[in-house]
Amino acid sequence: MEACVLRCGDSAEWEACLRRFPEADAYYLAAYHRAHEANGDGEARAFVARNGEDLLFHPFLQRAIPADAFERPEAGWSDLQTVYGYAGPLATTSDGRFLTDAWLRFFAWCREHAVVAEFVRFHPLLGTHRFAGEGCRVVLDRETVVLPLGNAEEELWSAYPSTQRNMVRKARAKGVVCEEEPTSAGLGVFRSLYADAMDRLSAEAYYRFSDAYFEALREGLGERLRLFVARADDKAAAAALVLAHGPGLHYHLAAGDPGQRALAPNNLLLHAIATWGVARGLRWLHLGGGRTPDPGDSLFKFKAGVSRGRAPFHLGFRIHDDAAYERLCSVWMRRKGLRERPPFFLAYRLP
Repeated sequence: MEACVLRCGDSAEWEACLRRFPEADAYYLAAYHRAHEANGDGEARAFVARNGEDLLFHPFLQRAIPADAFERPEAGWSDLQTVYGYAGPLATTSDGRFLTDAWLRFFAWCREHAVVAEFVRFHPLLGTHRFAGEGCRVVLDRETVVLPLGNAEEELWSAYPSTQRNMVRKARAKGVVCEEEPTSAGLGVFRSLYADAMDRLSAEAYYRFSDAYFEALREGLGERLRLFVARADDKAAAAALVLAHGPGLHYHLAAGDPGQRALAPNNLLLHAIATWGVARGLRWLHLGGGRTPDPGDSLFKFKAGVSRGRAPFHLGFRIHDDAAYERLCSVWMRRKGLRERPPFFLAYRLP
């Protein structure tokens, strides 16, 4: 068996691996990972193991842990995390012997590079938790909403819940129109709406992407990044960035003007994205889940009103160095004055 770890600079080899997985979407691309490097989220890597025609491909971001977090200046530890979105390992086979050997190579690399722990966001549509490997605790986090696109707009329309059809009609009656716009011209409009939304929600830093991120996304993904804007009286009421690669679409980031919410621009926005996908023969539009795992989450309820389709979202937790992980958490708890550890993996990463 051969094994190696690729960087974004190895984009030709990275993309050659992905050609073995036609189901892989934009979240697996080197260019998408490069945007997260630009955002300061860590260094993008992809572990690759091969044996004949069998292949395991596992992408992630490697993040350095500040030396003072251990109170050991010489520590040099890091942890791993999936990029924003969904990924996890891809494999061309479910053969247990191959996967066991491949993961052993990965664990050896983690030991050699002082990796403490790993947090994985598995892909809901690809079921990548199947390939999680030994020692990975897999849990179902929440349901996500997926809209099958069908073969024609009429088929899509008839499959909508009545709420979505009524809201699209309402938006049109109120004069809302939605069109795709070039990212080169319209990205500023989206970024303004998105920044305002994050401020209103008091969103964590994790969701507040930098200017460098958006520029790297636009430049790296090219036509695989699509922008849709719903307007009322020529004013942007809602907008979304969509990832278009592989068999479907991801509703990646979205935001709207709360003052125009009564016009139902988000419903028309999703319908326009879906019909765009139908016209191009794509199979699904993945809307994602809510802001929390709660089935009553308001964002989840909105998405659930667009489609009855569901896909389970799993998380993975793996500790590669138990002693180092315990020390990190203990030092963090002592500094915070806590007696009990919060129920969060990588707790030492919490603000």
